[in-house]
Amino acid sequence: MNRTLLYTVQRVLEKLDLDVANSINDSQDSILIAREAEDTFYDLVSRNEWPQRYDLINVESVGDTGNPSSLKLPVNVLNIEFLRYDVTESGETDTTYKELTQLSTQDFLDKIYSRKSSETNVTTASYKGIPLYIYNDQAPEYFTVFDNNYLVLDAFDSAIETTVQGVKSIVRGSSVPTFEITDAYVVPVDATTYPLYLSELTAACSMALNGAADPENERRRNRGISRLRRTAYRTGTESTKNSFGRNGNGRS
Repeated sequence: MNRTLLYTVQRVLEKLDLDVANSINDSQDSILIAREAEDTFYDLVSRNEWPQRYDLINVESVGDTGNPSSLKLPVNVLNIEFLRYDVTESGETDTTYKELTQLSTQDFLDKIYSRKSSETNVTTASYKGIPLYIYNDQAPEYFTVFDNNYLVLDAFDSAIETTVQGVKSIVRGSSVPTFEITDAYVVPVDATTYPLYLSELTAACSMALNGAADPENERRRNRGISRLRRTAYRTGTESTKNSFGRNGNGRS
C-alpha cells in the first residue's frame, strides 16, 4: 500500500490534535512534520537492522588511464552483494560475466604488491598518489573498496579496453532513494515497516511541537523496532562484509 508524504503528514497532525492540512505547505506545523519525515526516514535507514533494499545498480566509469582499474559507486549506495565483470575475450561471440572476489584492503594490497612493477604486463596505477600494481593483460579476478566510493579491480585487459567500464559491470547492492518533500511523493517504506515509521515520526514531532513524549507512540516504536530486527535477520543479507558505512541519506 502506497503512503504519500501528504497522507503521512495528515496522520501525524491528526495524532497530535493539530489543524488539518490539505497540502504540506498549508502551515508551519505541516512543513515541520514533512521535514522531520525526511530525517526520520534516513535515521531508520541508517540503522543496521533496516531490511536492505537490494537490486541491480549501475556503477560509473572513472575513465582515468592513470587509474585504469577503478569504478565509481553512486553516492546513494549503502553496500554491495556482488560484482560481475564482462571478461569476454577478443574474438569471442558469447559475452561472459565473471563474479569477482572481494578482498579486504590488506589482502588486496598483499596480492598486488607481490607483483613486480618492472614487468611489462604490470601497470603502476596511481590512486590518490599511491602506486598500485595492476595487471594490464588479463581480465580482473579481485576487487576491493578503499574509501566507500571506488571499487578498485586488480587487472584490466589493455588489448580490449583502456580502462574498466561501468557498462561492463553487473552489481547487486543496496541503495537509498532520494527523499522528496512534495505532497504526492510516496514514502519508500513497505507496509510492514510503515507503522514503525509513523510512530517514530509522530514521537519526534510530538517532542518538537508539544515538548512532550507520546507514551502510546513510544510503545509502538518499541514493538516496531523488535519486529524490524526480526525481519532484517530473516533476510540473510551479508551486510557486514560489504557495508560501506555511508550516512544513508542518498546525498553526497
